[in-house]
Amino acid sequence: MSVNKCSGNVGPTGCETSAGSVALVSLSVDATTGNDSISGIKYFGSEVSASGVTSVTGSGTYTAGVNAIQYCPAGSATKVADTAFISVSGKGIYKISAVTSAPAHAATGTTSGTYTEMKVDCDTGLIAVAGSTGVFMSIDGGTKFFELKTSAVPAGNNNNPAPQGQSTTALAVQADATTGDVTVAVGSGNGDVKSIETSFTNMGLKGSEVAAGTATPPASVTPTTDQIVEVNNSSTGKNTGAVPDLELPNQSGDKVAAASVKTFGVRAFATGVKLAVGTAGGAFKATVKSGATASGGTTTSGGTTTTGGTTTTGGTTAAKVATVGVKKTATVLSALKTLGVTVVAKSKIVATSTTKTVCSVLTSTKVKGLKAGTCKLTVKITPPATAKVPKPKTTTKKISVTIK
Repeated sequence: MSVNKCSGNVGPTGCETSAGSVALVSLSVDATTGNDSISGIKYFGSEVSASGVTSVTGSGTYTAGVNAIQYCPAGSATKVADTAFISVSGKGIYKISAVTSAPAHAATGTTSGTYTEMKVDCDTGLIAVAGSTGVFMSIDGGTKFFELKTSAVPAGNNNNPAPQGQSTTALAVQADATTGDVTVAVGSGNGDVKSIETSFTNMGLKGSEVAAGTATPPASVTPTTDQIVEVNNSSTGKNTGAVPDLELPNQSGDKVAAASVKTFGVRAFATGVKLAVGTAGGAFKATVKSGATASGGTTTSGGTTTTGGTTTTGGTTAAKVATVGVKKTATVLSALKTLGVTVVAKSKIVATSTTKTVCSVLTSTKVKGLKAGTCKLTVKITPPATAKVPKPKTTTKKISVTIK
């Protein structure tokens, strides 16, 4: 856990922070009553012994505020197993290794900058932080970070992430060493949210080597256009205000359980991933990966929850499926609507097939089934120009259509 000392107010909900402390708290459970009680507290930081202390003064264990803590339990990827990572304002990232056995505090290779958002995928050891120039990632326990280049995350340097500013305000990460899939959700501006859906292969890496801690970090990673999916655009979609948090909830295939301190998540990739978005104007959800990415509100009635085109009843998720018969055709627009993707009237639709033996695309707007299987389409949608938006932005959706 962490506690910060306030030295001045910043608006109605925050404060300027001059000092912070991190503590490992041991709990004991009464076998009879089941009640928890604190059995020990030890404080860690750059201003005290590396092995920790049992008490601390008002000056804290750091001479700056603690922004986020991420902990990966034993059994996680080599570089992050049983380790807590701590983001400290202006001082970069520290870590406490061997948390459950012989905890020891130390600096990582990133010793400057402020990162108010940090997420770790414990199954692969992939660390993501938000800096003023965008999102940076590490596969070596924070020793070196490389840049993730997208329009949502502007350029910076390759060795260390740049200090956090107003650009990227929230992120979430999920990866799978076996399939190689990597998903990074990025929030910025007044509700701008993008999902970068790439892979370790496209990053020039092997998932198995990343998890084992033997991979060499790339200088930077530039996803292709069709790997960047716009979940929400504050200009043409929801103007929600700032995005303080993004979460990709744990999936059934996770190897490690979730634990959290402040904004923390333990992540492992799954085919259908729910993205939760917290904003100044409220919360909304979206489904990223495996087909369309659709944002929308959440409504609940009689135990049935509908979120961005996916219906959940009694805890079981039943995704909508678009189908086309073999040797039959259907419009791409009808498939988008079936999958819950909202398309503005008179939008220009251009589709391409990445499974050309299963389906083909006619005149960029129709899909034809060639043989039974899963037809994967990349669809570019451009809304019509208006007086308010004379040059509307083209968004890219990746959808699947069942051919039968």
